[in-house]
Amino acid sequence: MSSSAVNEAFNGDKMIDYSHFVSELIEAKSKVLIYAGEFDAQDGPKTIEPWLRKIQFEGYDDFWAPGKNIYWVQNATNPETDLINGGLFRQGDYLSYLTVPKSGHFVPSNYYSPTF
Repeated sequence: MSSSAVNEAFNGDKMIDYSHFVSELIEAKSKVLIYAGEFDAQDGPKTIEPWLRKIQFEGYDDFWAPGKNIYWVQNATNPETDLINGGLFRQGDYLSYLTVPKSGHFVPSNYYSPTF
């Protein structure tokens, strides 16, 4: 199969830009949560963050200021233990962005505790 045939076969499999919906929700002062599994090669932090950084909103500079915060969650599989690292986050008035460690595309099935 030639490369042009492969390209043609995948022609309909284009990523659709829905970022304008996120922008509209933030402008409407609706709370938005976006999360990404650390190891998700398709929709993970490496692909989400670039388009997210293009959205301008009130508090943009503070939201993207250096450093992320760590959040802690109860271990859902062993509630007798101490809290475990749920991941990293950035939070603004209307946008929260989480990176969930030890997880891929199917975050709840990969690392259940942070989604519990």
